[in-house]
Amino acid sequence: MERKDSLMNQLQSLKDCLQREKIALIENKGEELRDIVAAKEALTAELESASLPETNKDEYIPVIDEIRQLQEGNLLLTQQAMSFTDAFLQSLQESVKKEKRGYSKKGKYQENETNALFDQQV
Repeated sequence: MERKDSLMNQLQSLKDCLQREKIALIENKGEELRDIVAAKEALTAELESASLPETNKDEYIPVIDEIRQLQEGNLLLTQQAMSFTDAFLQSLQESVKKEKRGYSKKGKYQENETNALFDQQV
C-alpha cells in the first residue's frame, strides 16, 4: 500500500510540476522555467525506476493521461515561443541589413559603412 501511495505521490508531483511549467511558459518566466525543468528531470528520473502494480492499474490511468496532455501542451507552447523568437530575430536581422543610411555626427544624412543595432562608440 505504501508503494502505491509513493507512486501516486510521484505522479501527482510531476503533474504539479508540469502545471507550473505551463504557467511559466505562458508568462515567459525563463528563470523560473529553468528551475522547473530541473525539478521535472529529477522527478522523471525517479519515475523511470518505478513500475505500476499489477492490481488497481486503473487508478493511475487518469493521472497519467493528465500528465501526457500537460506535457504535449507544454511542448506546443515551447515550440510556439521558439517560433516567435526565430521570426522576431529574422525580422530584426532583415531590418538591420536594409538600413545602411543614417545621420552623421554633423546631422547630415549619409551612407554608413557598418550596420549595427546599437551605437558601439563611446
